Formats: sequence, C-alpha cells, structure tokens
Amino acid sequence: MSLPDTAGATGHRYPRRAFWVALARAGLGFALAAVLLFAAAGEPLVVALALGIVALFAAYGFRALVRARQAVVLSPDGVAIVGAFARAIRWNELTGVRLAYYTTRRDGENGWMELSLRSGRTRIALESELDGFADIAMASGRAAARRGLPLSAASQRNFAALEAGAPARERPLLRRVAGER
Repeated sequence: MSLPDTAGATGHRYPRRAFWVALARAGLGFALAAVLLFAAAGEPLVVALALGIVALFAAYGFRALVRARQAVVLSPDGVAIVGAFARAIRWNELTGVRLAYYTTRRDGENGWMELSLRSGRTRIALESELDGFADIAMASGRAAARRGLPLSAASQRNFAALEAGAPARERPLLRRVAGER
C-alpha cells in the first residue's frame, strides 16, 4: 500500500546526530553487558541476565540503523515510511491516532512525543525528534477529526500542547480533534 506521487508531499528524516547518539548508546550498553557476561562466566543467572541486556542493546542499535535508512513522506493523501520496512497509511483509511508524551523527569520537562497511526494491521510510530514531526502530527490530527476518530484524553492534551506552537490558522482544525466543535 503505497501513496502515489502527489504535489505537496514533503520528506522528513531523523537527524543524523540522533542516529550517532543512539548508536553510541547501543555500543556502550552492548560493551558493558559484554563485560558483565565475561566477568560472570559460570554463573548461569548472571550470564542469562547479561545475554538479555546484550540482546536489548543490539535491538536498540538495529533500530537506530533502520531509522537512518528510512524517510517519512507526508502528502495530502497520507503518510508513508520509505526505505527499510516500508509502509503507508492513507488518511481516508486511518483507524486510530494516539499522541503520547513521555517524560524523563517528574516535573514533565525533557520528554518526547510519539505519534502512533493505525490503519487496519498497519502501524506507523514516529517520535518527536523526527524533522517535521509537528507538521505530521497536525496533519494526523486533522485527518482524525475529519474521520471522527475518538482520541484519548491524553492524546487530546498532547494535541493541545502541540497546537500551542502552531500557526494561528492551524489552531481551529486541532480544536476539532480535541472535541471542541
């Protein structure tokens, strides 16, 4: 299911810096777990734990590599991921939207957003470090409003927070997403 080439389509990528930071984290975690693995040779429980940690960081590194080889295309017809593990969702087939905020501190600062889109069995998840994330999230919110899709209270709050930085002409469209008609 791919989106046709459409005028007005924009391409977006995760920043290269994010790739290198994720790869460094994965490498460091992998190395520390490997040290634990070799230091605990013979202790089955510690070896199993270390192998689990190695697998976790290997998966994290693999995810960073996949993201580096992908691009996200936003068009008037929908959103698509091109490259590794390509998939697409047309706005007129959208069945679910969730905009979540994850914080790393108690005061709610220093966090990130994740946009999850669903259409049947197809799922696209994008994180806020993606270049153009706000544009994609707002287009998703408008599509959800047009389709009358229900949003959780948390998603409504997150769309409102995202809207605060949006141009004034975009705000009425997002208010409809939050249930204000």
